Amino acid sequence: MAGDERYVERWHGLFPRFLLAGLAFALVGVLLQLAVLLLVPVPQPPGPGPLLRNTVLEAVSIAFFPFTAFALFYLSSRVRIDLGKDFATVAASIFLGALLVFLLFSVPEALVSAANGGGASSYSVVDYLLQSTASSVWSSIDYALVGFVAVLVWSRRMN
Repeated sequence: MAGDERYVERWHGLFPRFLLAGLAFALVGVLLQLAVLLLVPVPQPPGPGPLLRNTVLEAVSIAFFPFTAFALFYLSSRVRIDLGKDFATVAASIFLGALLVFLLFSVPEALVSAANGGGASSYSVVDYLLQSTASSVWSSIDYALVGFVAVLVWSRRMN
């Protein structure tokens, strides 16, 4: 069939697709967070500003995850995957794509915080870098789990 020619069955075709998907979804997630930070002003201290901003950030991130899963459903519908042998590589590529984006945003922010003193003089640049890297890894694991569940559910549906 001519329609089957677009499917990729080997790993070298899967890795770039899921790596780019992880990059794209993490980038959109970071941009949504930045948009909320810019659009929700924090009033002066006697007000509920930080609580409002955190509530809006939580609502946006909860609303964003289903869209991430849907997009990965669509992406996986275009690719034939044998999850019996490729499960680790699919999860790893989604994880690495998300990790690249999170590190791209968190490491410079950590360096700026360390240069400005960050409010606590006892922390060093290494402390800020370790914390931002750990936060990036944690967020990437979240994205990889959501993406892999989407791929898993889609492949079960197709079989």
